[in-house]
Amino acid sequence: MQSELEIQAVIGFTGKITQGLDLLPDNEHIIYPLSSTIVVRHIITRQQTFLRYGQVIYQIKRHDNQISLITVSRTGDYVASGQKTYMRFQADIIIWDFKDRSMIHRIKLHKILIQSLSFSYNELYLALLGGIDDKNMLIVLDIKAGKALCGTPNRDPVNQVQFYNQSDGKMIAVKILEQRFQQQINKIKRTFNYVAIEKNDKFCYCGTKTGDVFEVQMDMVIYKRLAPVKKLFSQGVNCLGLLQNGDLIVEVGNCMYAKVSFQTMQIVASSELLGGVTSISFTNDQTHFFVGTSQSNIYWLDNLPSQLFRCICYQVWNAKNRQELLRIQVPNLECRAIAIMNDGKSIVSGWSDGKIRAFLPQLGRLLYVINDAYIHGCTSLTCASDCQRIISGGSEEVRVWEIGKQTQVMKFSMQEHRVRVWSIQVRRIMSKELVLVQMGLVLFGILNHLPELCVYLKVLYSKWFCIILKRVNYQLLEVIEKHLIILQKITYWEIFDGQAIRMLDGSEEGEFNALAITKEGEHFVSGGEDKEVKLWGYDEGICYFKGQGHSITITRITISPDQKLLYQLEQKEPYLY
Repeated sequence: MQSELEIQAVIGFTGKITQGLDLLPDNEHIIYPLSSTIVVRHIITRQQTFLRYGQVIYQIKRHDNQISLITVSRTGDYVASGQKTYMRFQADIIIWDFKDRSMIHRIKLHKILIQSLSFSYNELYLALLGGIDDKNMLIVLDIKAGKALCGTPNRDPVNQVQFYNQSDGKMIAVKILEQRFQQQINKIKRTFNYVAIEKNDKFCYCGTKTGDVFEVQMDMVIYKRLAPVKKLFSQGVNCLGLLQNGDLIVEVGNCMYAKVSFQTMQIVASSELLGGVTSISFTNDQTHFFVGTSQSNIYWLDNLPSQLFRCICYQVWNAKNRQELLRIQVPNLECRAIAIMNDGKSIVSGWSDGKIRAFLPQLGRLLYVINDAYIHGCTSLTCASDCQRIISGGSEEVRVWEIGKQTQVMKFSMQEHRVRVWSIQVRRIMSKELVLVQMGLVLFGILNHLPELCVYLKVLYSKWFCIILKRVNYQLLEVIEKHLIILQKITYWEIFDGQAIRMLDGSEEGEFNALAITKEGEHFVSGGEDKEVKLWGYDEGICYFKGQGHSITITRITISPDQKLLYQLEQKEPYLY
């Protein structure tokens, strides 16, 4: 029987979800979704826990697809989460007991998408809003019983539903509100993204896609004022936060947030962040707040914004406490490959402009640049064990660079492939540097004797995702007994003639995208479109452990040097097992 790989930690969060980041009323924990997992993180200790249910691997204990939204009750006792699923399938809503980190109810009332959730003031009811495919069905749920009390479809699209702050019997649906006071704003038409209600339920503030904020008197449903006074916010208003003095914190889609005065409805301060702002959550005294952005960054800010943040291209993290140590930026460029020298003195990266750049890992200062390494960008690279050579690949050639104190010289170049180079691996076995290059065909050889002494292996598959080497104690070409190529199955290939000698049924759903093997070659790990991380015995061909928690395709896997931890990457979101 297969055992479960337990998640120890994650890095990042799903930032594109509106109000997906919440600070709990205890002022000690933040909660946010990451793929299909809900993460609870202690602010001071950085310890992470996860909302789960049960200990049996086959028991459904979390969302089986990507979480679309999350909300927390007023006291923090309850957490509700909804998901997005496929056509013709029902989407789950889960109500959690935060203290016990356990599931209370699992409900299926909507199709495809849960668009909005809202707890009532006394935490008796939960409002559920479906998407367009569900006819914008609005349902009110009894939290204790877990049953629907009433529901109604909406002919027009509804973006959000929100209970009043002082009543269990009143709520606002954003689109309905627009229709009711549309006559008060003459010929001005708006599409509302977000609504925030003042604590005494006298006014509400509606952010629009046009980039302005409406103030509405709620008892009479009368339009009062408009902000900002002169210039609209670019790319629309994503979410709003209300301070105790009436001032607004406005989160905008163009990587900016601003503070708007209640008295004048003018911008008094603004700042830029990395990514469009999608979430805001205040401390109890409202002196500070957390902000989440569409590029999955979390900021801790003062309510008087003064700092300017700029874009970055890759990050360095402390793996033990999941703390970000360094951000490195090259403006308007994309980092496509990255490697670390064995001595730890430099981080080597390949970029979309065709240059290879090396940075110091402590300060992030540029160490050197290899200009014009490739025309169409560098797509893969790795470093030799002597820390004096870099092997890189692109859409043109595979090249070996010798790194000196002041110079970087290309030693040789090979052009035996038809597509871009996907992967380059180097293994040092018995004083020999062995190279395996994946580029439509496989190039295998000894680094010091390339390109003279090498073997080309071509198999029938036209699309290759990943290759790993298995270490065996023989000499020259026999030191590599086999290597693995993943497509829909896991296949063992003989290195001499490229013949398949073994094939495993790795998954019933989709392809594998990532592989990693232990130092001794006794076990390997796989991941792909089935959204599961699997630990295999190399010789037995048996899957011993499974790890769940991903909702979309796994793109990268690596094993820590101490052979104790697994790191997986789901697009931009890392997981640690």
